[in-house]
Amino acid sequence: MSAWFGEGEGRAAWDTEPDVEALCNEVLSLAPNEESMCRFAIEALAQVHEARSEVKQAQEQYRLLQKVDQIRSKYWEWKVALLDGKSAA
Repeated sequence: MSAWFGEGEGRAAWDTEPDVEALCNEVLSLAPNEESMCRFAIEALAQVHEARSEVKQAQEQYRLLQKVDQIRSKYWEWKVALLDGKSAA
């Protein structure tokens, strides 16, 4: 996995490497509780779901981030709302 993920030139879509999702799920499964979950793994999973147009699943991850990463709670709330707008379009 040597790709940079995201949008734009030279970047790979988040859903192009199945290993990313598998690794994130593995990392999250090792957390003893919700508060201990890795926010980076949760966000990566949200990105994977967005790349697949799986709006509900991405929103679930962003809602989880609102709990796990409370300092950025408003940002994650905005991401959920943004996806609501995309699914309504």
